[in-house]
Amino acid sequence: MICKSTSAEATAPAQLTFLSTKQEISIMTTLREKMKQEMILIGLAESTQRRYLESVTQLHDYYNNSPANLSIDEIRTYLLHLKTRV
Repeated sequence: MICKSTSAEATAPAQLTFLSTKQEISIMTTLREKMKQEMILIGLAESTQRRYLESVTQLHDYYNNSPANLSIDEIRTYLLHLKTRV
């Protein structure tokens, strides 16, 4: 389940909005489709597209969160994990 904070984070305590699993899947599908469209537009091979989509899915699974909601530090931590795993 994704938890998103609402606006005015700096001035008031964050209010949390919980997204259902169905909404979370919808967000991931939308991002996946946008990514696929971009890869088609730049002319990536089908095999490259598949591998990139698999990689983003693995990132999602690692944090159990949409890549769109991850911070730069979380992404760096994940990349470090990939580089250092045995």
